[in-house]
Amino acid sequence: MEINDVKASCVNYNSIISGFCKVHKTAEAEALVREMELESVYNTLIDGHARVFQFDRCFQILQEMKEKGFHPKVVSYGSLINGLCKNGKVVEAEILLEDMADRGVTSNVKFYNMLIDGYCKMDKLLEAFKLLKEMAEKGIARTVVTSNFVSVFVDLVAQVEFG
Repeated sequence: MEINDVKASCVNYNSIISGFCKVHKTAEAEALVREMELESVYNTLIDGHARVFQFDRCFQILQEMKEKGFHPKVVSYGSLINGLCKNGKVVEAEILLEDMADRGVTSNVKFYNMLIDGYCKMDKLLEAFKLLKEMAEKGIARTVVTSNFVSVFVDLVAQVEFG
């Protein structure tokens, strides 16, 4: 994109692409991505598609990135995992987390919080608890958000135990 001999920066592109995605104009966003193929632009596009639950397209974009020599990073996976969890596709999100680790991309507490929240919303507390245990085993420190999940567990156990 060039106006009056001034080229747009990556920040400009990302802002415009993000704007298109927020109003669900992903086709227009993709047209700009093709014009400026930068890794951060792909991340913005993945986030946009994930927000409207277009997961097949997210996976296609991840593949395009790999084909063009980009290596998806935490941001790329984070947007997709967050969208999957919000759409109740937590098992798929957990599989993606494993794939991410296999590719050498390190997860963090935010990923676990997304998955735990997703499982809690689906009333799959055992799966959520397993993730808390996995975090402890991997030495991943809890955040305030994670601690809130633990409080929910304690409350639910108390309700079951004491009616």
